[in-house]
Amino acid sequence: MELRPSALIKANADSLRQTVRVIVATAAAFAAYKTLGLHEGYWAVFTVLIVMQASIGGTLGAATDRLLGTLLGAVLGGIGAALGRTDTLELGLVLVTVTGIAALVASVRPRLRIAPVTAAIMLLSAPPGSSVEIFVRDRIIEIGLGGMIGVLAAMLILPARSHGVVIARTLAVLSHIERMLRAQADALTTGLALPSSLNTPRCVTRSPRWSWR
Repeated sequence: MELRPSALIKANADSLRQTVRVIVATAAAFAAYKTLGLHEGYWAVFTVLIVMQASIGGTLGAATDRLLGTLLGAVLGGIGAALGRTDTLELGLVLVTVTGIAALVASVRPRLRIAPVTAAIMLLSAPPGSSVEIFVRDRIIEIGLGGMIGVLAAMLILPARSHGVVIARTLAVLSHIERMLRAQADALTTGLALPSSLNTPRCVTRSPRWSWR
């Protein structure tokens, strides 16, 4: 059975909305860092692509986690860069030390899981002879800019609030239960073996962020 374009659009409305939000937010981050003259403003674009979620609550939570993890990673990476190690072995030792510390903190506080990645990038990408303080400051500004743009895009561009996601997924679960009960009722009526279960819908296997309501 061939679906009409309007039916396809309606069936994939959530995916299309998210695509539009990501496209607009990415363009905004690119324009912002070019306008502000940030030398490595692509961090803002990366942040947008990392934090954009299907709901406002999910995006806000991801942006907050990203910023907190970045702060820790930037500080550790900056400390490592400030040591000024250029020898390969010394640089390697500093790298495993700062990322190890960041990984330890992230294992205790999973929200900071981006910290080891940020620490490694900061340490390995720091220009020789540059001011570590300015380098760290700029990266935090760029990531904060990307997080802000991501949250604003989720709020203002075809917004899908978390309670809407909860309702949709709850209805999917109820629909699954209804199908299961019907199948078992049909089996009882016809004298066939009772089915143990039906395929669990994908929406049940995930735990979305529902904090923003």
